[in-house]
Amino acid sequence: MDPEERTFAHPVTMAVVGVVVLAISYAIANVDAVPSWERSLTRWINSVPEWVADALVPVMQLGSIWAPIGLAVAVVVLGTGPGASGSAGHRKWLVAGAIVVAGFAAWLAAKVVKEVVGRDRPPAYLPEIIVRDGDATGLGYVSGHSAVAAATLTTLMLVIPRRARPLLVLAVALVGAARVVHGVHLAVDVVGGWALGMLIGLVVVEVVDRLASRRGLRQSADVSP
Repeated sequence: MDPEERTFAHPVTMAVVGVVVLAISYAIANVDAVPSWERSLTRWINSVPEWVADALVPVMQLGSIWAPIGLAVAVVVLGTGPGASGSAGHRKWLVAGAIVVAGFAAWLAAKVVKEVVGRDRPPAYLPEIIVRDGDATGLGYVSGHSAVAAATLTTLMLVIPRRARPLLVLAVALVGAARVVHGVHLAVDVVGGWALGMLIGLVVVEVVDRLASRRGLRQSADVSP
């Protein structure tokens, strides 16, 4: 496929980075003891003022299992631009479906990884942690919220202008940070979730790019790197 038709200019490089980060985070999480630096980092992020924790609650919902559906509906309703119809109309439905697939795939993949690794939530290692969301029970690595947010927002870049993409990256970062702030994940849980979600999103974006290229559903150059 012509590089100019890709959503991302260097998808292979992004995928390699994602695999490396996921592998490193897996290696750290797949041991009995939590490293001292991770404990310290988790405590530091978790100790933010209450108003910061409260402000992060809305953005944290971008990592919920309902977020992919909400984003898909937004893509369909808003379309890809003024008067979207014909090929543009078909594309928005394709992207909406891709967002749902990416989100649910990330959610399921995170569940599988949690069972494989078997890492506990922060209170098992840090009794002093401030739990602001539920009771922080169950398994922690990887963060499902971080994975879902990374997968769906990576896929959303199919219809987002390049200049706006840093906002999506920031949103993914805030979802992960919020999970540590609320005491339900250790720092490496979040990093692993980001990497897993990005990889799933990259696969979905590649599939959509190829389908769009074959069917002539490309958007304007404003959304291409």
